[in-house]
Amino acid sequence: MMTSNIFLKDPQNCLMSFSDFLQSINTVVLNGKLYPQYARKRQNSSGLKIALATTVIQYKDNGIKIVRQLSNNNGVSGGYTQFYKSIITNPTSIESNGERLLPPRCYNSHMIHDSSSASSSTLDLRSKGVSTPTASKQAEEIRIITDNFQDLLKRATKEITKLTSEKRRLEKEYERLLSINEEIADDLGRVLERERSLSSENKAVLKANDELYKEAQRLSDEEERWFVQKEAWLNDRKRLEEELKSSKYDIEELENSYREKELERLGRPLPSDEEEDKEDASEVIQSLREENARLLELYQSSSHEKEDLIREISRLTIENESILSRREIVSGENMQLMLEDNKELSSKLKVEKASRTDARLADRAAERAVELASKNRDLLEWRNQLNDKNMALVTENAKLKSKCANLEDLLNEESADINEVLELIKNLQLQASNHSCALPQSAIGPIAKFRDFKLQPR
Repeated sequence: MMTSNIFLKDPQNCLMSFSDFLQSINTVVLNGKLYPQYARKRQNSSGLKIALATTVIQYKDNGIKIVRQLSNNNGVSGGYTQFYKSIITNPTSIESNGERLLPPRCYNSHMIHDSSSASSSTLDLRSKGVSTPTASKQAEEIRIITDNFQDLLKRATKEITKLTSEKRRLEKEYERLLSINEEIADDLGRVLERERSLSSENKAVLKANDELYKEAQRLSDEEERWFVQKEAWLNDRKRLEEELKSSKYDIEELENSYREKELERLGRPLPSDEEEDKEDASEVIQSLREENARLLELYQSSSHEKEDLIREISRLTIENESILSRREIVSGENMQLMLEDNKELSSKLKVEKASRTDARLADRAAERAVELASKNRDLLEWRNQLNDKNMALVTENAKLKSKCANLEDLLNEESADINEVLELIKNLQLQASNHSCALPQSAIGPIAKFRDFKLQPR
């Protein structure tokens, strides 16, 4: 608690206006002179403090005593600290915020007396009048910051909701792609199994085809061999038939010759040489008959062999035709298998390409999901920080509102005190008029200006 006493003496020597009087309240007495004072703001580690003041004006025989009491309201946190420091240096060289601070005009050493303190701090009505708008401005700024924070929080919430829905959609898409990938993997497994079975079947068919080809080649060679043998047999048959015909012709000639000779013999006796010729002819005929029988037997056996050969040739022809038909069938099946293999191979390539595409899409979806999860986590952290900051701003705003309310109460009390002082001045002026102790006209001016002035409580 600090108290400064300011005595206004000899008012007839100073034409003091109301603004000068208010300015005189915001002065400090030092070595018999009045000096303006200045304020600084400070923020300590425990919070923001605010200093308030109360003004009391009392009447004295030798003038008006203005008593200013400074009190530090440390019970409320969250505001600005305004403290006032006495100027103890040369008053003509003190500057505050670029403005020179000078003593108020018309004040001199014979007008001022102070015996209680060398330096003190006061707070005038103007500084008090500035405190409330400053607090209101700060509250308005805090409200603007709070509104901006609420808008930002709404946008962040919308963005988080959007990202969450996008994340869910991507998760569903990822699950769908995963199921499709599993189905494609199953289809690929079945295709590979089918390809292995077709490959084994193809190998078996190719092996059977080779065997059939070898068998057909063997039968073809056998057929050619049989054809060659048939030609040889046919040539032998023709030769035997020609020999048989020639033998028959010879036999017939011999028989005719024998008959003629026999007829001639019957007609005349045969000599001995004819008998010998007859015996020779009989032997020749007998040999010819034997040769004829042999040729007939050979012809019959060749006929049987020919029939057997014809039957064998027919059988081989039928078997060859069957083998050729089977070969054509196998060739068709082989072609069908080749077409199926090509289709399976193309489908396999398509499946592998789709699998690679799905794998890339799944990787992209996973990367996008991780990125969205990271963004969502960052946004959640940012929202939590904004919530904490909002709570701190709300708490700070509540504290500022409480301090503003306390400040308004103190200002109302000051206004009431100043109104009482003004009433007291009016009463003093009336008493001076009634007792014929009126002041000179030059001194009445400053006091007359208080006549119709009355502060209204805030």
